[in-house]
Amino acid sequence: MFNAFCENVASVVTMYPEFVSLLQLVAGQEHVGATVVTCGLRGVWDKVLEREGLSKTVKVIGGGRIADGFVITAAVKAAWLSIYETSTTCTFGRLEIVCWTCKC
Repeated sequence: MFNAFCENVASVVTMYPEFVSLLQLVAGQEHVGATVVTCGLRGVWDKVLEREGLSKTVKVIGGGRIADGFVITAAVKAAWLSIYETSTTCTFGRLEIVCWTCKC
């Protein structure tokens, strides 16, 4: 049931083509990585990235189910960003929903 819910939500999520291109470029580099940090359901972003062919190279940090063992709140995400955001890190997106971090 949960998996079907994530699939349904992911089916209506559209990534900007320019952003998909950026993440594909990042995927081709050994010294650069990309991470999605979300307050939402990790399963949704796993499915979106799988559809775009990015699931093997872009990591997702998120929860949303008790079975995940943790929940990412806006405060947790902000704390994570304050630790990892440096001059070699670029952050994109809306803080309250999802952010994409590319580390060079």
